Amino acid sequence: MTEINEQQNASVLPSAEHPMTELRPWSPSVISLITVLFSILPGGILHAMNYARLEHPQKKRLALLSTVIISVFLILASLLTDLSRLFFLVINLAYAGYFYKSQDSMFQTHMKKGGKKGSLIGQLFYPCLQRGLLLAFHSVMIT
Repeated sequence: MTEINEQQNASVLPSAEHPMTELRPWSPSVISLITVLFSILPGGILHAMNYARLEHPQKKRLALLSTVIISVFLILASLLTDLSRLFFLVINLAYAGYFYKSQDSMFQTHMKKGGKKGSLIGQLFYPCLQRGLLLAFHSVMIT
């Protein structure tokens, strides 16, 4: 019975024989770009998720927790103070640099071993397109 369970688990888990089930890491450059274009929160979430993809899952929780705490702090700061947008842009640029530097060497090591990089197009572009189409449809139906 345990042999059957081990075979079932082996067919689901990533391995050299099943490369399609492997979670490919995202480029730190793309995560940094997303951080600059949007904010620390989406960039930080992708940064934390990427630690697991880069085979460092122990760093994932701390990265996610720190991202959430800093994002909450920045949201409160923007609501309670009259800091300029330039201040928040500088903060985003600083975190984009941090997100890049903290994972670049791990990502380069992964690529040198013959690993492949993951794509964020499906995770970002298609949901944004879907929401845009829904909003356009909604605005046409209201008018």
